[in-house]
Amino acid sequence: MPTLAGLLKPCYVFAPRTAMRRIGMSLFPFERSVARVELPWGGVLEVNPCEGIGRELMRQNIFDIAVSETAWRLLRPGDVAVDVGANIGYMSSLFAARVGPQGRVEAFEPHPRIFARLSHNLTGARTIGTQRAASRIALHQCALGNRDGTAYLVEPRSFRMNEGASTMASADGGVGDDAAPAGFEVPMARFDSVFGDREIALLKVDVEGFEAQVLQGAEYALAQQRIRNLIYEAHDCERSEVHALLSGHGYAVFGIGHDLFGPCVRRGTAAPGVDRRWESPSYLATLEPAEAVAALTPRGWRALKAG
Repeated sequence: MPTLAGLLKPCYVFAPRTAMRRIGMSLFPFERSVARVELPWGGVLEVNPCEGIGRELMRQNIFDIAVSETAWRLLRPGDVAVDVGANIGYMSSLFAARVGPQGRVEAFEPHPRIFARLSHNLTGARTIGTQRAASRIALHQCALGNRDGTAYLVEPRSFRMNEGASTMASADGGVGDDAAPAGFEVPMARFDSVFGDREIALLKVDVEGFEAQVLQGAEYALAQQRIRNLIYEAHDCERSEVHALLSGHGYAVFGIGHDLFGPCVRRGTAAPGVDRRWESPSYLATLEPAEAVAALTPRGWRALKAG
C-alpha cells in the first residue's frame, strides 16, 4: 500500500484518478507480462509492467516528470524533435502530441526487441488519443554515435529489471563490470550524417553513458547551432564531459529539477533537484536561455493536463 508521502507526488496530487488507480493496484495486484497505459496527452503505450519504465508508467501515467514537462513547454507546433534512446516510445509520443501534424519526430532505438515494441506502439499513429492530431514519426532501428558503421550493444545484468539499461560497448570492446554476455551488433550512424543541414528544435539523448559520443557525431550541427535545445542525462552531474562540449558551442546549461508544484531549472552543472532513487539527473542545454527560463518558470504541470 503506498504511503501518504509516496502519494505526495505531482502525478497523484494533480491527477487524483491516477492516485486512486495506484491505490487500487496495491489492493488488487495483478500479474501481466503486457499492459496498456494511456498517457496524459491521450497516447497509448504497450508496456512490460515487470520492468522499471513499464512499472512506473503503470503507477504514475507519466515518466520522468520534470523532463516531460520541460520538453512539453519548450516544443512548439510544427517543430522537429529527435529522440535518441527512444525505448518503447514514451517521449516520442509526448513529442508527437506537442508538435502536432505539421511537426515531425525522429526516434532512434537500436535494441531489436525494444525496437519491436516501439514500432508496435507508434507505427501508423495518426492521432494521439481521440482529439489530438499526431506528428509524423520516423522510426530508426539504429544507434547514434561518433562514427558511421556498426557498434556492439550489450545488456547489463540489470536489463531484466530495467529495459532502458542496455548500453554501447566502449571503443576497446569493454562492457564494464555489470555486463552480461547478451549483446547485439547494431547499425550506428553520426547525427550529422542523418540530418545534415536540418534545423532541430529539440534533441533528447538518453543512452546510458554514451551521450558524449552521440554529440561528438553532431559536431557540425552543434557548430552551426542547428539544434535549439538539448535534453540529456548526466549521471556524473558536474563531472560530465557533455557540459563542456555544449558550452563550447554557445549553449547555456541548466539542471532540470522539480518540486511538487512544477519544474525547477537552475543554471549551471550542479546536481539537479530530483530524487535519485528513481529519477536520473538530466540537463537542458539551450541557445535561447531567456526564452527557456520564461517558459519553465510558471508553476504547474501542463503535461499532466495535456489531454
